[in-house]
Amino acid sequence: MTTAEILVRYLTLPDGLEAALAGLAETDFDLARSAQAWTIRQTVHHIVDADEVTKVIIKAALGNSGCTFGLEWYDLKNSWATILNYASRPLAPALTLFRANHRDLEPLLNHLPEAWERYVMLKRDKNSEERKITVGQLIQTQTGHAEHHIEQIRATREVHKK
Repeated sequence: MTTAEILVRYLTLPDGLEAALAGLAETDFDLARSAQAWTIRQTVHHIVDADEVTKVIIKAALGNSGCTFGLEWYDLKNSWATILNYASRPLAPALTLFRANHRDLEPLLNHLPEAWERYVMLKRDKNSEERKITVGQLIQTQTGHAEHHIEQIRATREVHKK
């Protein structure tokens, strides 16, 4: 896939998420595929929070390529789902943020020379080694992550015939 194709996929994620939610009633956002799965509401908040964290890393790479970016503060075990109340927060502000973040990044990616090759040295936690990750890798990873969860929302709708 070319960077242009990946960028189109990334930039259309808000459309894809909104399409996956189209026609659902507020109570439908609390449906889950199974007792062990997140609800649609929780899944949306997870998508948007992960996207927002990724955007901050991308902006660090664009603004100061080669800098170290520490993620010690971000819990990869998804404790944020409880701490940040994914289960009952309204979706409208999150969806607005998701779309705005994508619109905000597009001109930066098109403006900066070699934007896709800019990078951060990412440190996951205090015990991990730094690893180089480029803007292109971040966009591609986040796109796949969001698309995966959007498919889960569609699967939840299928289970509940919504």
